[in-house]
Amino acid sequence: GRPEPDSFTKIPDRLREATDGFFQSRESILPETAGAPGPGRLEREPTGSPVQAELEAPPIRSLAQYRDSFIIGCDAEGLLVVDQHAAHERILYERCVAGFPDSETTRQQLLFPKTLELTATQMVAFESAAEEISSLGYRLEPFGNRGILIREIPAVADVESISTLLADLLTEVGRHFGKMQVGTLREKLAVTTACHAAVKIHQPLGRERMNYLLRELFQTSSPMTCPHGRPAVLRISHEELLVRFRRR
Repeated sequence: GRPEPDSFTKIPDRLREATDGFFQSRESILPETAGAPGPGRLEREPTGSPVQAELEAPPIRSLAQYRDSFIIGCDAEGLLVVDQHAAHERILYERCVAGFPDSETTRQQLLFPKTLELTATQMVAFESAAEEISSLGYRLEPFGNRGILIREIPAVADVESISTLLADLLTEVGRHFGKMQVGTLREKLAVTTACHAAVKIHQPLGRERMNYLLRELFQTSSPMTCPHGRPAVLRISHEELLVRFRRR
């Protein structure tokens, strides 16, 4: 029952055959580097290819949320600390003003129109700046002696808080109407709309929502500040990190 001595001498040959087969299969999967043949060596991507661009400049992405108020992210340059409210405010503001020249701001129609009672000052503001308010995406109608009927609102606005938003908006109109140009007033009202609709500080956000905010923020015209002019992003470059940790 003991194996013949020759069977032991054949074991190294069998191992060599198995490993040769393994490396041949690897060569068929991984292309060789030009000018340096050998198994398992990847060919360098041509300059300007999508893969190389992705390696050199990874897309901005979130890493964590700090105290439910700030998004910690990173991109090709280093780390980012983003004020989530300011970032969302910038995004929504630019969406509001995008349709100004043609008054094509995207609207949402309320299934059940809401009524809002106004102060005398707010009512005067509503009657005086109806066109400017409409250009933001609001469709409001007089209702009773001193009220309005809310039929449509901007797509960026929150239905649940629309009454508070409109009260503040009309107060803003009363404060500035007649003191500034129409375009400037519209922009100011767009800021108020965006501020009310934006996510708040101390509001938990999931990873998908954080990535969305970062991606959309850096597609705006001024991603580093909110519409009020406050900072929205704090950047720490990779080089600065290396210097601070004395790696340079």
